[in-house]
Amino acid sequence: MAKSVRSRSRGRPVNETARRVRRARILTAARGCFAAKGFHAASTADIARAARLSVANLYQYFASKEDLVMALVEQDLEGDVAFVVELGRSAPFARAVEGVLRAVVEERVRDEDGFRLRLEILTESTRNAAVRRALASAEARVILVLAGLVREAQANGEVGTHESPEAIARLLYALADGVASGVGVAPDVVTVARLVARALAPGGAPGR
Repeated sequence: MAKSVRSRSRGRPVNETARRVRRARILTAARGCFAAKGFHAASTADIARAARLSVANLYQYFASKEDLVMALVEQDLEGDVAFVVELGRSAPFARAVEGVLRAVVEERVRDEDGFRLRLEILTESTRNAAVRRALASAEARVILVLAGLVREAQANGEVGTHESPEAIARLLYALADGVASGVGVAPDVVTVARLVARALAPGGAPGR
């Protein structure tokens, strides 16, 4: 037994940094392939080739294309949460809303591949329950963060308390999501943000 333990301990140590780098490379390759060819047309061979890996090596990180989609959803979630938190810390609430909408519009124009990938994942979620659950979980976590910012803004007197933080957060998420999904639509984010701030201001009309 001692000999077998010593033999296993002499194996090549796992380089966690190298694994993280390779995993990120695979996800970048998957983004490009899914955006260019679509989820079903892009093969694992295409993704492995773009990531400069063998298919067998890719499978050491992701067992299926579905696992790749889940990882991309999680990756986007981390970015969305970090972005919302940063805006919430750096600006009054009304300006933060404007900043979110402006960033969504700019990202929509700048990153066509990202927009196509978003549509691919949304389409896949209508057919794949696991992807649908992953998206729903990601949305819930972003809304939770938004609700926390709304709660702080209510405590500071920037936002009225006639609606719950969760309800307002869902409204803001739906608004940003609609802007992100619009085709050929470039809203005046300053005007939209002003209308939202006015509707949410203390003294606004209570919900019915």
